[in-house]
Amino acid sequence: MVIMPETGPNDLLLVAHKLRAAMCGHPMITADGLNIPVRLSIGTASYPEDGTAPNELFAFADANMYVSKRRGGDTVTQGGETRDTRSVHRWLFQHARFHGDRGGQ
Repeated sequence: MVIMPETGPNDLLLVAHKLRAAMCGHPMITADGLNIPVRLSIGTASYPEDGTAPNELFAFADANMYVSKRRGGDTVTQGGETRDTRSVHRWLFQHARFHGDRGGQ
């Protein structure tokens, strides 16, 4: 997770694309000398456009990361691009059940 205060959605998207490009340009090399390509699926969320509470922002970014994966991976999906509220609500419900509802903490 990367938190970038005072960063608007456009700058956030630019940084996410630069991060993906930088990481994907360098394969992992195992101890055996195998080159393993790196693929990054990134989902973003911006305050207050995608949520005002930390758990809402995390849920939107997480849901958007899975949208990136469903699109084949190695891509960036921005918060406002999907508004997949069913995925967000499902994630919030599962998170609350697993961790106990602590009011988004």
